[in-house]
This record gives sequence, structure tokens and C-alpha cells, in this order.
Amino acid sequence: FHGNAEDIALTRELMTSMQVELKVHILVMEYEGYGVYSGSASAEKLLADAEIVFQYIVNVIGFKTTDIILFGRSIGSGPASYLASKYSVHSLIMMSSFTSLRAVVKGFLGDFFGGLFKYLVAERLIVKDYITKVTCPVFFLHGKKDEIVAYKQAEELKSLVKPVSELYMPEEMDHNSFHFEDCLLYTSDAADERSSV
Repeated sequence: FHGNAEDIALTRELMTSMQVELKVHILVMEYEGYGVYSGSASAEKLLADAEIVFQYIVNVIGFKTTDIILFGRSIGSGPASYLASKYSVHSLIMMSSFTSLRAVVKGFLGDFFGGLFKYLVAERLIVKDYITKVTCPVFFLHGKKDEIVAYKQAEELKSLVKPVSELYMPEEMDHNSFHFEDCLLYTSDAADERSSV
């Protein structure tokens, strides 16, 4: 699931890197109101569409839920964690994730203005609630220089995960500039290190 300020076309490079490095099939879902999908964006429609695509992968394509790796970047961490909270999937990868949309508003605008304006934003995509119900391994990737979603939100999410989880926070990564291949190499090295213990 891609980020907010992009559509499928803009996420192609990232998804291609993931496909090549992880040697997996990729299915990317567009959001209503983004790209060629006309309409108005809403959290409810995003979750409903995510459910439809997930059911298509399982019931039409024929993948077992335990063979599915869910990936969510930024706003995409909402539907990814939502599905992972409902189904037994292989694993969940969360990139530049947030605890809730209100928390993003408060963090982006600062304590004073964010505290005032956060009540104008409906509490939607409450990832901190979804993540407590996730039963698969979770990998969090969040840049320490993220100016849109503070890395503290990823730390909070990791603290709420019950199964095995890993948090990698590259020093130079921000919300939109990252070297995903380096992060995938980190996860591969970390997995090798854990399996040798």
C-alpha cells in the first residue's frame, strides 16, 4: 500500500526494487481519488478496497493468507496493519508508519497548533489499535530525519507489537528520500544473524 502523495505510477520504482530483492510477486492497490481511480478518498473506502483486493488474492488467485507479505508506506500502513490485524499473514512491513492520523497532524503542526487542530481531524486509520492485534512478524522502517511522521511513532508502534518485530531507523532517511535496497539488505542481514543464534 503506497503513501499519500503518490499513486501506483510513482511507486513503481519502490515496488520493482522490492520484487527483485525479495523475489516475490507484487500486487499494488490504487486508492479512490488517486491516479486513474476517480472518486473521493476516504479512510472507510480505503479499508473496504483493501479487503476486496485481499479477498481477490486469496479466493481468486489462490494464495494462502500465510504466504502473503503486507507492505504499507505512510498512509498505506493503515490498510496494511488493518489486514494484518484480521488475517494470519506471513509478515508485515511498515515504512514511515504512524500511530493515527491525528498523531500525524499534532506532530506535523507542533504541540500547540497540533493540539488545537487535531480535533478537526477525525480519528481514522488508528494503526496503534490495529497493530496490537497483529500476530505475524513485523518489520518497521522509519527514517530519523522524517519531517512528516516523527520516528517516535514507529517506536511506539513497535512497543505495541506482541510477536517478533524489528525496527530499523536509518540516520539519513526522511519521509520521501530513502534507499530501499539498503534497508532490504539490512533486513536480510538481521534475519541471518537471528537464525544463527
